[in-house]
Amino acid sequence: MSSGPLHALKSEFPGLTVKENTPWREVTSLKAGGVISAMAEPKDDIVLAGLLRYCTQHRIPFVILGNGTNLIGADHRPDLLVIRLTHGNFGRICFAQNRIIAGAGVRLKDFAKACAEHNFGGLAPLVGIPGRIGGLLRMNAGAHGVSISDYLWEICGFNANGESWAMLKDEIQWSYRHASIPPGAVITAAIFLLPKAAGNENELITDELKNRAATNPGGLNAGCFFRNAGSESAGRLIDEAGCKGLAVGDAVVSDLHANFIVNRGRATEQDMLELMTQVRRRVAEFHGIYLRPEVCFAAPDMLEKFYVQTPAPRIAATPGGLNAAILKNIGCEIVSRDADLTVPPELELTTERACGAWLRDAIRAKK
Repeated sequence: MSSGPLHALKSEFPGLTVKENTPWREVTSLKAGGVISAMAEPKDDIVLAGLLRYCTQHRIPFVILGNGTNLIGADHRPDLLVIRLTHGNFGRICFAQNRIIAGAGVRLKDFAKACAEHNFGGLAPLVGIPGRIGGLLRMNAGAHGVSISDYLWEICGFNANGESWAMLKDEIQWSYRHASIPPGAVITAAIFLLPKAAGNENELITDELKNRAATNPGGLNAGCFFRNAGSESAGRLIDEAGCKGLAVGDAVVSDLHANFIVNRGRATEQDMLELMTQVRRRVAEFHGIYLRPEVCFAAPDMLEKFYVQTPAPRIAATPGGLNAAILKNIGCEIVSRDADLTVPPELELTTERACGAWLRDAIRAKK
């Protein structure tokens, strides 16, 4: 964000905390990337609504940041404002009879512990997931067969114009690592409806945190990098493709869990992009499965660059059929024309692994 618009923004919001030249490593768990030119930290809905409205009116691009546990920072300074929702009202929890209100900036681990203290449970399977409520809802985070949306009642926030916005759980389409929340909507809080806590709720929380610490890599990481391909574990696919220990610069695929990419200290955004691309390419060549990332990029064009490096094939298949569903799970695009390959009508692909093997062999034969 250049100095002129930044000075004007500070003048318009004299009470707003605006930090300049903040390194991405200070606000993300992966600690990759360069410097944020401007980061605003509003503390309540009124200031946030005005800030969103101001940015839209003055055509200032912005990105919403929470805990930064799922984000790769940018090497170069993109011309945008980072709005971080972790302070003030965005970090509060309110208990109202059988409804619990959590700000978008509340850590999931803290939320689960606070709910257990008030005799609410159900969140123990999720406590090992890093991140805050807003980001976890947008990606419908989950673990052990439980998703955060399972206990949701309503989401509240603003649209890009600073106008109030809300959606009940049933108004949103939920699927694996996806929620049909409008892309421009900013989540500020969520209302949950939780069951009563189990008698050993605190013990369940403690055990899950210990299990995560024992099985997941430490150091600088962003949690799982890639989505599972349907029933196939991304970590297993990456491991079988021989990617453990693969490195670009200071970015390396963990030897402990293949679906973790760790920053050994000085990894850049470009290192991460190149390593992710190599992993996707190797898994595609070995399994015929095209992994999709869970992590996000601060720079808006980087995800497109990732997909362009190893594009998934366009497949002609019967829409709505089993083959089409499984092909989508392994990263393919289902099309009605201009397809790279056509699924033979007599072929029944009942698993992601079998589907990937057919796709891999079909691509090799075509070459």
